Amino acid sequence: MRIDVPRRGQIWQVSFEPTIGAEMAKVRPAVVVNAPEAGRLPLCIVVPVTDWKASLARFFWFVRLPPTSENGLSFDRNRG
Repeated sequence: MRIDVPRRGQIWQVSFEPTIGAEMAKVRPAVVVNAPEAGRLPLCIVVPVTDWKASLARFFWFVRLPPTSENGLSFDRNRG
């Protein structure tokens, strides 16, 4: 049995349930942002991928992520 390990930069489908606050409760794509060298615990830090809005470009912590064959996104999340 082979177990895939999430690696930095990959996009995985993640269930964000149970939710807290305004987060949407569903399975959605998320980018893996942690580096395995960052610690000893088997934790994976991910950031949910959502639709792009032009108004978000002014914030440095938002990044446009176009769909490619490499990232496996199925539709253009960069509308706006």
